[in-house]
Amino acid sequence: LFQRAPVGMLLCLLDENIVLQFNPAFLQLTGRSASDLSGIAIVSLVKPADVRHLAHMQRELLREGRSSAHE
Repeated sequence: LFQRAPVGMLLCLLDENIVLQFNPAFLQLTGRSASDLSGIAIVSLVKPADVRHLAHMQRELLREGRSSAHE
């Protein structure tokens, strides 16, 4: 399901801030190759203006197991 999903998705380790896995749609969306994305920092995939928001969401997910950012 993950590999065949029509939308870009990735799996990451929030506490280590690295990308573990991604589907082909994510590669197409970002225009990057699999070797470019494997093991990179999550923060390198977001706009600089969004880094603080990403850090907040990561802390919330690690602390509470969920994020209220989109509720």
